[in-house]
Amino acid sequence: MRRIDEYWVIFDQEEKTNFLVGLGFDLAAAIKGAVILVFLVFALCFRVVGVEGPSMQETLHDQDWLAVTGMATHYDRGDIVVITQPWERGVPIIKRIIAKGGDTIDVKHWEYQHRIY
Repeated sequence: MRRIDEYWVIFDQEEKTNFLVGLGFDLAAAIKGAVILVFLVFALCFRVVGVEGPSMQETLHDQDWLAVTGMATHYDRGDIVVITQPWERGVPIIKRIIAKGGDTIDVKHWEYQHRIY
């Protein structure tokens, strides 16, 4: 002969609260994973650089932000590049390539032409 036990399941407000708490922890874990993934992508693939000053005024404006990748191996005239200043370590500057090796350029400084004081 087998013995059969009866169990009654009663749902109450406490179980609903536990479900919401569990859902909150799952959501927090998903957000944490997404933040770590975005951090790794930007740390390994991209670099965020801010534009300071009016030197690239027609294309980029002061206080603009750029996501720059360092994976390019070939540069042409007109490309915009980010380099590190030689006199301040780690400070990026944004410039446009105007010439390549073997090109001859004529530099006329704007300030000397117009005598700005």
